[in-house]
Amino acid sequence: MAEPAAKKSKTERPKVVLAYSGGLDTSTILVWMIEKGFDVICYCADVGQLGEDFAAVTEKAMRCGAIKVYIEDLKEDFVVNYVYEAVKANAVRRAGPSEGPAPPPHSPLSSVRASLSPLPSSFFTPAHTRHLTMSLPHPQIYESRYLLGTSLARPCITKRQIEIAQKEGAKYVAHGATGKGNDQVRFEMGAQALDATITTIAPWRDPEFLEKFKGRTDLLNYAAENNIPVDATPKANYSVDENLFHTSFESGMLEVRSRSREGWCVRGARACVGGVISAERSQAAAATHDATLPGHT
Repeated sequence: MAEPAAKKSKTERPKVVLAYSGGLDTSTILVWMIEKGFDVICYCADVGQLGEDFAAVTEKAMRCGAIKVYIEDLKEDFVVNYVYEAVKANAVRRAGPSEGPAPPPHSPLSSVRASLSPLPSSFFTPAHTRHLTMSLPHPQIYESRYLLGTSLARPCITKRQIEIAQKEGAKYVAHGATGKGNDQVRFEMGAQALDATITTIAPWRDPEFLEKFKGRTDLLNYAAENNIPVDATPKANYSVDENLFHTSFESGMLEVRSRSREGWCVRGARACVGGVISAERSQAAAATHDATLPGHT
């Protein structure tokens, strides 16, 4: 493990290891847990995110009151012990009855392209697939449409979080996953399997936390009151999760079938391929996409 940034705690308080990204949610959780009487140890995993400023993440966590910050390089562990194993097993998360038919065990690459269409065929050239890993002969698929990337990384991240908790004598770990998605299950089941004596705190399922923070406005107000640095860049209305194996985009405008996908093509495709696709080509792809949506001809 890397030597963490640290400062001495003034009193002996219960320790919690928080999976920390440096964003508004986890920074709010950090300060809120300090208010609740915890010494908070922040932990951020490097699984291959592009452009992540880990020095800034460390500085922000310490400014917000963390007693230690671990920045852990898990790239090799993630690839060797999770990605390679999933590829060897041809891992597929089957679709449920309401999710449509699942792909066959050896689904051809063309079916993966079709599930993500309509996108320009040039999007799938080898130069553009560093994170989408479309060159795999049997892509790892989640719900018949997503590449298994986020779900492969979470157990890797959780394992190191528990190791840090054991090293630091912390009886608690915490995460900022919502109470409606899969990540909460991945974090908590992984933690329980690895060390059942450690308790997981999930603020986004805590009644007191939910009563205090009903939306982004409450989070921003709390940040202002507690001098939590906030990125001035407007927040996108969709989320991005990135690691060495893939990049996924979800929610917000991406799930509104009736509106234009220009934002997806310009922002999403550009992010995926590092700007290789020009704005003009992305807009052309948006027009193609819209033509296939209900109500378009």
